[in-house]
Amino acid sequence: CFSSSIIKTESSDLISHTSYLYRSYIDLLSTGVSVILDCDLTFELYVKKLVQSCFFQLRSVAKIKPMFSYSNLEKVIHSLIFSRLDYCNSLLSGINQKLISRLQQVQNAAARLLPGSNRWQRITPVLASLHWLPVHFRIDFKILIITFKAHLGLPPTYICDMLISYEPAAASDPQALTSLLLPILT
Repeated sequence: CFSSSIIKTESSDLISHTSYLYRSYIDLLSTGVSVILDCDLTFELYVKKLVQSCFFQLRSVAKIKPMFSYSNLEKVIHSLIFSRLDYCNSLLSGINQKLISRLQQVQNAAARLLPGSNRWQRITPVLASLHWLPVHFRIDFKILIITFKAHLGLPPTYICDMLISYEPAAASDPQALTSLLLPILT
């Protein structure tokens, strides 16, 4: 990650800059956007805090569930849970499957809370009846939407500038006309 470095100062004192200072600086930068970055970009701490926050909100909603109609309860769950799950979820593409399953547990708990299904009922039909995509598909869908909008030239322009259309030598393949090349990031 970040290695410790020793710098000689004017007064010839040795000051050790540990990785703690770097992590604190990164946490300070990332707190403004509510995404916690770690030095390896594993997002373990971010997912942990996100799951804790969502389960806290779900427990709070479960206590007041009888006060809401079904449609209002669905709106509350969307505003409190899915707004958190979907915020910057495109950053989570390619993370550890264990972390994805933790996020999926949050979505499953929200899906069980809404119709009042029990814990041992299969969750796939419940998710399908609610028209909710599983978490890993939600992440992929968000990336595809961003790519589609960028391909159309919609903002943000820095993403539009990274897309390179694939132009085949012969236009015999109709799918090749809509292909994109992977950008080379330097």
